[in-house]
Amino acid sequence: MKDDLLCSEHFLEMLQALGHLNRLRLVACLRSGEMDVQSLQKKLSLGQSTVSQHLAILRNRKLVSERRAGRHVYYKLTLTNLTDWLLNGATLTAALERESVVKEISAIASDSVVA
Repeated sequence: MKDDLLCSEHFLEMLQALGHLNRLRLVACLRSGEMDVQSLQKKLSLGQSTVSQHLAILRNRKLVSERRAGRHVYYKLTLTNLTDWLLNGATLTAALERESVVKEISAIASDSVVA
């Protein structure tokens, strides 16, 4: 039981690390493969310190690993299936939100027709 609890805590820590839009964006970028901080900055239009801070959080939770080559540090996902899981969840959430908005608009439209 204690091992299950430790696994659950680790999973929750991973989810917490992914609980920020910029970190999710970083994970999505790294889906295509290894990238350095400078490339991530350009792709996400974020500052170097912001990218580095978010990568540090992901690295501390063992979600990304780093490789140094001269002055460059390259990052890659440690759990490659993680991005598929996250992006599937994001797609589902977006679809549910769109469905909810459509229902809300339909309800408002039908209320205005009745009134």
